Amino acid sequence: TVSAGESYLVGVAFKPDGTKMFLADITGKEFYQYSLSTAWDLSTALYVKKYTSNSSVYDIFITDDGHYLYHSGFNVCIQYTMIL
Repeated sequence: TVSAGESYLVGVAFKPDGTKMFLADITGKEFYQYSLSTAWDLSTALYVKKYTSNSSVYDIFITDDGHYLYHSGFNVCIQYTMIL
């Protein structure tokens, strides 16, 4: 269960160590960050922050080294630098 106001989730991505989860919401051009106190255990997820994009968020991806987060939208792919 998520509770940060998501309405139509279309993607999920995890930081490579499993301590952060990001959910993509196509309806609000937003994605949400959660912190997991136990890596990969969704029952320990706590809402951290909502990010708003200029484009609809169709999917979300984190690089294997955890330094970059990308989200795809309508004819666009946007890169964010992760703060580890």
